[in-house]
Parts: sequence; C-alpha cells; structure tokens
Amino acid sequence: MSNFYIKNGVLEGYTGKDADVVIPDSVTEIGQSAFSGCNGLTSVTIPDSVTKIGDCAFYGCRRLKSMTIPDSVTEIGWSAFSGCSGLTSITIPDGVMEIGDCAFNRCNNLKIHVIRIKENDKAFCNVPNAKLKRIVFNRIYGGIWDLLDEQTKFDLFISNQSEDLISEYKKHKTSILPFGTKLLERISGNPSETECIAAVTYMELSYKKMSSSQLTDMINVLNRSEAGKTALRSVSPDVIAKAGIQLSERDIMSDAAKVVLNYIQNEHMTISELEKNFNDMYSLSARFIPEMFYTDNTVVEGFVAAWLFMANEKTEISRYYGRLCVKAANGPGLLDDAKTVLQYIDDESLQKCLLQLADNYLGSASMTKKHYLSYPICRYADEKTMTELTKKAPSWRSGASGNNAPAFRIFCDAVIYSDTRAAMMFADKYKELEKYARIRGMSGNDFRDVYLSDTGLDKERTKEYDLGNQVVKVRLLKDLSFSVELSNGKTSKSLPKTGVDPKKYEEANKDFAELKKLVKKILKNRFDLMFEDFLNGRKENAENWKRAYLNNPVLRDAAQRIVWSQNRKLFIVSDDSVVDVKGKEYNVTDKPITIAHPLNMSDKEVSEWQIYLIANDIKQPFEQMWEPVRSAEQIRENRYEGSKVPLFWFSNKDKHGIHAYDVRSYSEDYGFELDDCDLEAESSTGRLYELKYCTDVTYTLGKFSFDKYTRKVNHIVCMLDKVTTAGRIAADDITVYDNLPLFTIAQIMEFLRVAEENHAVNVAAMLIEYKNKTYPDFDPMAEFTLEW
Repeated sequence: MSNFYIKNGVLEGYTGKDADVVIPDSVTEIGQSAFSGCNGLTSVTIPDSVTKIGDCAFYGCRRLKSMTIPDSVTEIGWSAFSGCSGLTSITIPDGVMEIGDCAFNRCNNLKIHVIRIKENDKAFCNVPNAKLKRIVFNRIYGGIWDLLDEQTKFDLFISNQSEDLISEYKKHKTSILPFGTKLLERISGNPSETECIAAVTYMELSYKKMSSSQLTDMINVLNRSEAGKTALRSVSPDVIAKAGIQLSERDIMSDAAKVVLNYIQNEHMTISELEKNFNDMYSLSARFIPEMFYTDNTVVEGFVAAWLFMANEKTEISRYYGRLCVKAANGPGLLDDAKTVLQYIDDESLQKCLLQLADNYLGSASMTKKHYLSYPICRYADEKTMTELTKKAPSWRSGASGNNAPAFRIFCDAVIYSDTRAAMMFADKYKELEKYARIRGMSGNDFRDVYLSDTGLDKERTKEYDLGNQVVKVRLLKDLSFSVELSNGKTSKSLPKTGVDPKKYEEANKDFAELKKLVKKILKNRFDLMFEDFLNGRKENAENWKRAYLNNPVLRDAAQRIVWSQNRKLFIVSDDSVVDVKGKEYNVTDKPITIAHPLNMSDKEVSEWQIYLIANDIKQPFEQMWEPVRSAEQIRENRYEGSKVPLFWFSNKDKHGIHAYDVRSYSEDYGFELDDCDLEAESSTGRLYELKYCTDVTYTLGKFSFDKYTRKVNHIVCMLDKVTTAGRIAADDITVYDNLPLFTIAQIMEFLRVAEENHAVNVAAMLIEYKNKTYPDFDPMAEFTLEW
C-alpha cells in the first residue's frame, strides 16, 4: 500500500517498480497521470470499486500488454492509454459510456474487444448515449474504428442503424465493404427489421463499388420477406438503376414515390441532387426528418419527405450577409403535385412529424437555416398543430432581440402561408395581418372584420344544432357566456344528451366547444386592438366601422362596451340601435370614427358616461371612461424624482407603451423604454445580465420628459402615478392626500385595498373619508371593467 498515493478514494499516484500491479479495493477512481511513465508495468488488475479511469492515467506505459476493465467503469479519460504501444488487447465493458479524445492514441498493436450483447438488443440500439455512439463513432475518437476486430465491426454495424450514426458509417464505408457476403447470409433466412435496414444502409453506402449482380441478389433476397420489402422502400432509384432493375417494374416503390420521382426526373434531377438541395436549403440531412407513414402504414421514403418540404418553397440570397435563405415560391395553398402526394400520407403521422421538427429546430436562439423549416411546417400544419405552434412561438423570442429574434421573425413570415384560423389570430396579434391579407387580395381591416371575426352566429347571436330528436339554439349572452335554448322552452348551459342521435350530438358538441373558444379568442384580440386604438387615437372609416360593428354579432357585443366619438359627437351601440348618453338614437354619418378618450372630453361628459355605464351594467374591456386625465402643465420633470419602483414592474407592459428589455448590447444590460416620452432611472445594484438574479432590484426614478402630451403619454403618467402612489400608501404616508384628486373612484378603491393589505391604518381611514366625500353616489363594490 505504501507505493500507492490515495486521497478520498482517488488513486493519484504510484511510486512502485512492480511489473504486475493489483490496485487496492478502496480505490474508486484512477486519477490523472496516476501510472504515467511507469515503463516497467506489464499488467494491472483493476478492482470493481473503480468507476473512472482519469486523463493520461496510463500514458506512455510502453510495456503494458493487456488489461481488463471491470463492469463498474463508466468513463475513460483523455489520453488514458496514449502511447501504450505494447498493448495488444483490451476489453471494454458495456457500461463504459464515454472515452476521451486520444484515449488509445499510438496504440499501434491494439485490438479492442467489446463485450458481446444479445442480438437485436433494443436497449443497446436505441439509447442515445449507447456505447456505440459514445465510443466507436464519436468524431473526437478518430481512428478507433480501425482498432476493432472485423467481427465486432460487423456486429456493431448490423445492430445499430440510428440516424445520427449514418454519417459516421460513411467515413468507414471502405471498412464495411467485406460485410456484403455476411449480410446476404444473415438476411437469407427470416431476417429481423434491424438486419434488413442494415442491408439497405449497406447498399446505399457501397453500391458504387458493388457489381449489379451483387445488388440484384441482395434486393431479391430482401424482397422475399415483409421486413425486407418495408426496408426496400427507402432504397434510392440510384441503387435500383445500378442493379439493372427498371423503375417502372418495381413493386417496392410507393405510389407517392412514383409521383415524386416523375416530378424530379422532369426537372432533370437525381435523388442524390434532391437530397443535396434539401441539405443546402435547411442545413439538415433528409435522414433527420422524423418518420412519417402512408395510409397503408408503410414508411414514407426519405426523398419523398425531402421533396415535400421543398415543394412550395425556393432558395434565394438573403440581404443578411449574403446568405442563402428560404422564401415562398407561391402564395398560400399547396402545389397540385404536393396535394397529390399528401393524399397518400397518414395525416396524424404528418402532424406529429411537423411538431417534432418544430421542437427540434425552430426554437434555436442562433441564426440558422433550420429556422426556414417554418415555411413548410406552417403550410402543412392543420388547425390543431398550428394552435400548438402559435403557443410555442412566443418563447422563441429573446430578451436582446424581442420580436426580431431570427426564430420568431422567420416564423411570423411563414405564418401568412397557413390558412388556419390559429394562423390568422397569430398574425393579427403580432401585426402581420396586413401581409396575411395582402397575399389573399384584401386589406388587413377587411380581412379582420369579414373573415377573422366570422363565428357562424346570426344577427341575434344564435346558432342552431340538430341533435336528431330536437333542434336546439345556442345564444351568446351579455356576460359572454352561452345558454342553450331547448325545444321545450327551457334553457341549459350544455347540449342535452337524452334521446339524441349519438353521431349528431358528437358533431354538435365538438362544434359548440370550438365556437365558445373562438368567440373568446375573437373578443380577446378585438379588445387588444381597441385598447391600442384607444391609446393612439386611430380613426376608422365610417362604412368599415358599420360593417364590422353593426353587422357582426360578436363584434357588436364588443362595440356595446365602448364609447365612440364621431366629429366630437359621443355615442354607444345598444342591442338594436346606436344611442347617445341620454338614450336618444344617434345617426352615424360618413365622418371617421374613433374610440373616445377622456382627454378630449369635458368633465361633465366623462361623468355622464360613467353613470350611464354603471346604470346599464356595462363592463368595459379596459378603463376607458375611468382613465384619469392629466394636463401637460401638471407634469413637471421632477414628478417621479426619487421614487423607487421594482424592476419587474416594467415587464410585460408593452401594450401600455412600456417596454422592458435585457442585455441589448455589451455595454447595456437590463432596462426599459417608454413610447412618446423619456424617464431617467438608476438601478439599486450593479449590472446584471440575467433577470432571474434581479428579484430585489429597484429603480430610483429621475427626470420625466415628453415632446407632445399624447393619449399614450397620459396613460403612462397614470400608470407611473399609480405605482409610485401605491408605494407611499403601503408605507402609510398620508401626504399622498394631495394627489388623490388626480385619481378615479376605481383607483381610489384599489388604493384602499393596498392600504388594508399593508395595515396602513392612517391612510386607509383618510381614503375612506375622501371616497365618501368625493364619490357619494358610487357603489364601492361596483366593477367597472370586464374580467378578461
């Protein structure tokens, strides 16, 4: 034991001169360079307690002849046996999952033995980090293939055909040429699926050096079994042509493959050129397209899948650094040839393939050609798949680039080629609807109002369903829920099940569920658009406004929650007419219409409309009539100076004109920007590059400035007033009394809640007194905005 230096189970050095060494059982790891330079060492016995052989552990042990590595070892380090020129054999157990670079460098006489496994062992073949991938084919272990004996090479080739190893097989195809005879013998009986796939891989890699008779023999043998016929579907026409078999006589080619083959032959292209074009277009081998199936449950050929993903797209030079990029070759919809091929493919497997591609390649943060897979994915995605994709896409943005992150930007460009409603809603939300509509020959507003907002409800906000034993009518209610009107005059919240036709009920129930989701989505998007128009004051053409809000039952419901302005005249939409604040019918003229703002109204008008909304139990989608109004003269530069605001308050407020960001450049980390105005701020800590570490960071606010006092500036001022005043209220600072005239009753009630939560008893009492004196006619429990 005196010759071993062991520390915490790690054998860090050996100072003895023995030729045969037995390592103590207490050792769990052979450390870095532990036996390096021990020229007299000829054999080593490693106990089962050892799990790792470290870097350069036996470096330069020239006389070491053989070694058995116990099953307990899982890792062999960098250059562990480098320079062991006398080493003639070594057994690597199946438990070893990693071998470092140059582990067997200059072991010129070595033959590596891999412990045999059961034939077709699925655990060995399918585990991503299996020994075959980690040891034999990892690029950094160059030369290790040539150290394997021929039987081991054959066993490894025949047992593992995973896609990510094909490129490594290509490097060693000269070494697998002798496998032909063995493979033919193996598949002559009752071959397994893995053996047949290995035979096909062998032909693809070696057909140029094989004779036509050799290829024909292998194809004919494979064609005798079902597993062989299935495997042969992936054989390229180049292999078949070399074998001398006429493509027209092939019974192993699918109908879809014949369509694709005819198409590419008309383009004077080979299968190899097709797959190269796919790789050039997306920087991805066609072999990495997830498996799809035909309707007869057979596998779609690789070149067919590659063609489908290029059928509607083209490659062109991008303005970004002269790179190749992908763009649409035509408008929305599919080429006729693509439609012909798709009719043979099982749609469920296609949709699964699209989602797998999206998960694997679309969300990458870096600029990569794989992002352009968004184009074919969006074209082929059905409603369900597109819904999933539009949910995932926002996560592809980054703190530095936001919506301009490559993955997200390219997906937004590709979405416009999908005809699904999910794509329409996404385009509308992310300001792509104008482009979406333009390629369909319409304006964004026309498309939004005519197609995007169509739910199938009639003007009475109802829709009928035939259930077999009765016809029921569903109706959209004021609170945006649905009621079901039965034939006996009663109402229900759901479709009745008793006595109905099962098939009709299933169809109706599915449609009704989709209808409820659709109405919510349309109103959510419309309310977001209305809020944006409220802040920027956008004016709408009167005819377009009437078509959207008076004819569409869902949008009419949205319009009934908003006070509108036309040529300084204020009005609202009711159930059957358009009225002013007195309930008198208002005649809509041809003047532009906009969403009214208290900034452009008198105090009396604001008060009258507040009372009207409360009296009619109208809940607004946002605080339109309760938006506080400041004047430009009230807003001084030092209005917020010295106030402290949490960093996270600025997050997720883009629709309010407040935009948080993080890590925009090497000189800037996190921060915020305001629309139409500026606010100086200083963080409470040093620079941080990850917001997850900023939970306690606050901003100390400085000077506030603006060029023109707009609706949006007024809104930002109100939000800043609220966040700074709330902090003073929580601290029980009664000097906030001077600011109370600036706030609405809704905000006063919110401040009272903050005071009660923080036990600010002095401010709470002051707020109650102020509310009772200033707003005696308002119900303190009243809700002024819609919960959405």
